[in-house]
Amino acid sequence: MSEKELVSVVMAAYKEKNLYIRRAIESILNQTYRNFELIIVLDNPENKELEGIIWEYVEKDARVKFLINEKNMGAHETRNRAIRHSCGKYIAIMDADDMSLGDRLMLQVTAMEERNVDVISGFVEVMDENENLIYAMKNLPEKTEDINRKLRINDCMPHPALMVRKDVYQKLGGYNKVPYGCEDYEFLVRASLKGYKLYNVPKIILKYRMTMSSLSRNHLYQQYLMMRYCQRKYFDRKELGDYESFIKQYYTPKRAEKYSKAAGCFTEGVRAFSQKKYFRMAGMCLKAVVLSSDYRKKMFRYVFQLKL
Repeated sequence: MSEKELVSVVMAAYKEKNLYIRRAIESILNQTYRNFELIIVLDNPENKELEGIIWEYVEKDARVKFLINEKNMGAHETRNRAIRHSCGKYIAIMDADDMSLGDRLMLQVTAMEERNVDVISGFVEVMDENENLIYAMKNLPEKTEDINRKLRINDCMPHPALMVRKDVYQKLGGYNKVPYGCEDYEFLVRASLKGYKLYNVPKIILKYRMTMSSLSRNHLYQQYLMMRYCQRKYFDRKELGDYESFIKQYYTPKRAEKYSKAAGCFTEGVRAFSQKKYFRMAGMCLKAVVLSSDYRKKMFRYVFQLKL
């Protein structure tokens, strides 16, 4: 296919390790699809070391554009700012500590054009800090109707691999301010309810880095509650009040600790499965179910598609 359509890759940076952001940037610069711009926004103006690294790439490649926030704005508004400065027909999300595979943009643009879809993601591999494989997300739904059904239960379009038509992003009003890293899921829910065509490329297109120090790890239980809030508000049409009151209704430090431990056990169980250590897998998954009633409910909802 031709490469006439410009893709704007947007990256929000904050305090990523030097190696991580270099790998992230280079994974875009080495794409087989060449007609793109990479817009990086540094959300931490005090991080001079990271700023210096990004300037290196600006000087090397004219396709790299660099903005620095005057103050910390958060991931949602930082991405919104990057997209406001974009010129592409398509917007591709790129996190500053992940790695896109070389044919990611080509595969996604091809699917966008040939299938006439509006929002697209794809299969991803989850790796640890040292780039060791934890597990691969290869059982994601591909078609719009299957994705819409799954979104009512769980996020099934990995946001770090997302691509969206810019006009769709504009019609949706961009990312809303949603706490605990759930602005990504809330954006997809709104896209689903507006009737946009969704699709997952059935191929690994990105390596997602899971770090224990990330926001999603530190606030994992709150993130889960925020997803439940979005599901009940948008899909079930329930009047829930503000999200802070909703979270306070369920949150306790003990429940959060149990949920976090259960999530860690389940991740280890999935890793064991990928290594064909089936007894360990069963043991860790059973431990996850026993540790936290909230995580047990989440697993049952995911496996059996139940609205618990």
